[in-house]
Amino acid sequence: MSHENVDSWESRIEEVAKILGKPTTEVEEILNSEPFRLTQDPNRLEMLADEEVTPFGDLRKMFCDENGVSLPQLRMCMKVLRGPKGSTKATQMDTDVLAFNSRYGLETTVEDLDIEQILEFYNPKKRNRIHEVINDRYGSAYGPIIAFKPNSDKVAIEETLDYIADLESGLPTEESIEVDGEHVRLYHVGEVPNERIDEDPLFYNTPLRRDRSTINRVNWKDVSLETRQFFRILVGENYIDPNNRVELRKVIRLGFEELKDIFPEAYLTFKELKNEGDLPKLKMSMKSVISSKKQDPFAVKRNRTR
Repeated sequence: MSHENVDSWESRIEEVAKILGKPTTEVEEILNSEPFRLTQDPNRLEMLADEEVTPFGDLRKMFCDENGVSLPQLRMCMKVLRGPKGSTKATQMDTDVLAFNSRYGLETTVEDLDIEQILEFYNPKKRNRIHEVINDRYGSAYGPIIAFKPNSDKVAIEETLDYIADLESGLPTEESIEVDGEHVRLYHVGEVPNERIDEDPLFYNTPLRRDRSTINRVNWKDVSLETRQFFRILVGENYIDPNNRVELRKVIRLGFEELKDIFPEAYLTFKELKNEGDLPKLKMSMKSVISSKKQDPFAVKRNRTR
């Protein structure tokens, strides 16, 4: 059964009704039961698409426990209820926006509220309407305005609000402010403190972008961390040349077990570094300069040439 064109509430209800052998009105009544009331919510498609918002356990209670639908039938319905892959409706529901709507209602928009009310729902890792409004109001004019609790990614709401109030009163911008007795750096809207990203195993101080190398386009998505670390050792000890694409093509698809058999000496180094807790972390700061010429802090202790 194909669900490729199931991209509206009505068509999803009709498809589920066919699978269950029930009238569409009955399916809507099930989805509208207390305390879920999905039928009445304008975000109902997004809610069904997000497994965190409507977990399978809740749907099983709704359909199976309370309305006698068999578990196999419900499982057949799940692809329809969640929506087709690639559909704009089948994206995860933003839980911060959902919390905002729960607090202020669907008639209230983010633009209607003061910064004190908005900042409670700000999440630096999510680019949503909350993010956009804060940036439009303050970030564009003042630059970095968000403070975080020391050594965390938790927004220091009170201190951030005080700083914004100072800016609005005409005081100059700062690079840092005091939070809980410590000076902390101020961040742009959308920045996360101490955010770490994956480093290219073959090229020191170079980030991966969506798991892919920005230099030679090697995809590291399905490669384990230990295998990536082993490749860093192979490069550091000159067993492979990361710029030799012909050679690289021969080894890049090999698994860890094959690599350690081909390069036993490098595997000895790997084991030594692992026992000492000194394997390369392959993480880097977002603030790192890609063209940095600093010495590799994770360079292998012994430098061999072939």
